[in-house]
Amino acid sequence: MTTVNEKKEIAVGANKYSPNKYSPNEYSPNKYSPQFRIATFLHVFFIIICLWGHILAQGQEKDRVWKNQPEKVAVNDHLSFIYQQDLSSGITVVHILVKGGKRAVPVSQRGLSFITTGLAVEMVDIEEVRDLTQLAAVHYYHVEGDFATISIRTLSGNLEKTLKIIARVLRKPLFSDLRISSVKSYLEHRQKAEADSPEQLMELTFLNALFTSYAGSIYGDPESLKNIKRKDILDFYKRFFNHAHMVISVCTDLSKAEIIPIISKNFASFPPGETQRLETVQASVPEKKEIFLKKDNQQVLISFGALLPAVSRKNFALIFLLENLLGKGIGSKLWPLRDKRELAYSLTTRFIQMQEAGVLTIFLKTDISKREEAQQALKGLVIDLYNQGITSEDLAITKVRSRADFLRGNETKENRVEWLAYFEALGLGFDYLEAFFSQLEQVTLDDLNTYLKKVLDPHQLLEVVIGEIPGDAEET
Repeated sequence: MTTVNEKKEIAVGANKYSPNKYSPNEYSPNKYSPQFRIATFLHVFFIIICLWGHILAQGQEKDRVWKNQPEKVAVNDHLSFIYQQDLSSGITVVHILVKGGKRAVPVSQRGLSFITTGLAVEMVDIEEVRDLTQLAAVHYYHVEGDFATISIRTLSGNLEKTLKIIARVLRKPLFSDLRISSVKSYLEHRQKAEADSPEQLMELTFLNALFTSYAGSIYGDPESLKNIKRKDILDFYKRFFNHAHMVISVCTDLSKAEIIPIISKNFASFPPGETQRLETVQASVPEKKEIFLKKDNQQVLISFGALLPAVSRKNFALIFLLENLLGKGIGSKLWPLRDKRELAYSLTTRFIQMQEAGVLTIFLKTDISKREEAQQALKGLVIDLYNQGITSEDLAITKVRSRADFLRGNETKENRVEWLAYFEALGLGFDYLEAFFSQLEQVTLDDLNTYLKKVLDPHQLLEVVIGEIPGDAEET
């Protein structure tokens, strides 16, 4: 490839070839000579190429959703992190994803991942809690099907002090019998809260019915908690809290040069670890496709659940579109059940996409007196959509809604670092945060109708009703 300097030499070729070797009369370019015309053409051509490249670069910059694109920063052979600079506030959010969620735990020991993750970030003494409060720092954790997560939010000026406290505990947590017993008591409380929440109970029921790998509560149950011993917690921590299973994402106003030494200082000493092989996810729809759970209250939750295929860049865009098409607010396919027919207090769709499978839930809440009518209306709507598919106008509107929904969901630094780590852990790559929009636009009408036919097959839908149950039905 010709460099800029080489092109400049070509444009003023006489300086290179004369006057040393050749006579000026023979080779000195003038406005009539072929050399001058060639040099002029090349010079103009070079200017056009530069201008066109500048225009393309401006166009690409304009097409980008985020001005500062996320990137992966390698600290050493084992430690890397996802970094995005956001100058909108003087706040830094650090998100740590550990690839050791519910799936990494035997059903007989459900709750193990939650206990381990909780103790890994629980402060050892009250002084550390006080210091974090004075630093205006907060941190929280959660466990899902494929991974556990830890989020840390603090003022950027206090980041180094905040991470020094939290990472010190995370590197060497205290797994004492007293602390384990305390966390187990907390999990018993969360189990009761989960059973009292219709939405959480619905989600758990679908996971129990459709999967073995994701069955059971992240909080465990009375029997599984009894099976969890200190040695099990230590083993789980050693297996998963290492560089082989950790994804770190950072969104901050700090520069890359400022953030690298802070991350290195606090996370470089974690062991490299070895990738753990997990069993393949087994998913199937049970023969009995109606599940009734009795709850004595004035509302009834009616829901349908559908299995999703393994994750891919295209499949994620498809399920995001389908979720918005069905039940994301005004204008969705479910909306007339509430707006025109007044059959629901609330209605929505929600999906959980995991690495090898997923589940889509479609549900509404209604009054006891409208249970039967609402149940038939919701089922009829899903079947009609399956039979008729959608139009090109539906697709165009849904793309706009989905784009807006994704943008709203990634507006804050907290949400964005979660999505970055989530995409990276699923195998889509952290850059899918930006690529999602182009993937969305590539979806054709035939793509979405084909996906819709596969997911919303009436013979594969599972129905869960929570509340008053029909007289001829038994509680499952």
